Amino acid sequence: MYGRNQDLRRNMDALFSSLYAKYTTSKPLDAVTSAIVEFNDKIDILVEFAFYLAGREGERTAIDYCDLLREALIDNRMEDHIAPIFLAEAKLFDNIGIGMSRDLFALEAADSFAQQGRFTEAEAALKLVAA
Repeated sequence: MYGRNQDLRRNMDALFSSLYAKYTTSKPLDAVTSAIVEFNDKIDILVEFAFYLAGREGERTAIDYCDLLREALIDNRMEDHIAPIFLAEAKLFDNIGIGMSRDLFALEAADSFAQQGRFTEAEAALKLVAA
């Protein structure tokens, strides 16, 4: 059982390394657009890549990546997939201590999740908002 998890982790590391190479060697928008085409129904992988990117380049770079990813999804008429990106940005802003931006993106995520009927995820996003 643990061997399978280790294999999966190695595969994800290899995938993220590949995405990172594309992102850093080409124009970021081109890399994001090609990744959307490649992972059309697996946007969650691209969202997880934001956290990988934060570990390699810092939260600001990951936030810029999320902005590009969100814009590219909207351009490709895939608006239903932007809620997790808003949530990722909220978490990234939380990591660097910018509460107002964290709250804004968490509210956007909650609204987007709620519009899709994903109320449990909307509630989780609202928990990020400072009281």
